[in-house]
This record gives sequence, structure tokens and C-alpha cells, in this order.
Amino acid sequence: MTIKELMIEVCRRGRISVRKNEKGSHLEGALRGFALVKELTYYKGSDGELVGSLATLLQQQREKDRVVMDQYHDNKKTLEEYWEQRYCTLQVEFVFEVVNVAVRLKPTASTRAIRLYAEIVGVQE
Repeated sequence: MTIKELMIEVCRRGRISVRKNEKGSHLEGALRGFALVKELTYYKGSDGELVGSLATLLQQQREKDRVVMDQYHDNKKTLEEYWEQRYCTLQVEFVFEVVNVAVRLKPTASTRAIRLYAEIVGVQE
């Protein structure tokens, strides 16, 4: 399985999960996060370039989190707007974590990311 295929599958499963479990700004943000990740998969390039693009996207989303939190504290954004942005970042972060399991960039990952990766690629417990 390529990194692109893995990202697409994580996003597909993620969209199903958030549609069942989230609502309002949480749902909107989560769906936006998965859409941003999926957009990356439309570009041609190596797995390494795709992982780099995902890392850059995550960095950009984390920066947006900080900006929106500051705007919330300055009464320029609502709490719902903050949570929409935060849930977007959380999904990008989770996809990045699952990809890290595949390419072994980080020595540790969440159990959830490891289990999902194993489930997708067919590894038995």
C-alpha cells in the first residue's frame, strides 16, 4: 500500500467515524481536516514528498490553531470557530500519526494510530 492509498483510506474511515460521532463545529472542522489531507493526494510525487507535504500541512494547521485561539481571546472569533479549527487540525494530526507508523518516522505513536494502520494493511493482533 502506498502512502497516498493509506492517507485516502484513513480519511475515508475518519469521515465515516466523525459523521457518526460529531456534530456542529466539531463535525465541520473534522470534515475540513480530512478534505485538506485528501487534497494532498491529488498531486503527483514520491511517498517522501507526500509525507513532507503532510508534515507542512500539519505545521500550518497548528499555527492556525494558535492564531484562532488568540483571536478568540481577543473576542474576534467565537468558541465554535476555535473548535472548528481545532478539530480540523486534530484530523490532520491523526492522519500524520498513522502515516508515521507506516514510514516509522516517530519511535512512538498512539495505540489508536497503530491499530488503525494494522487494520488497514491487514496485520493481525
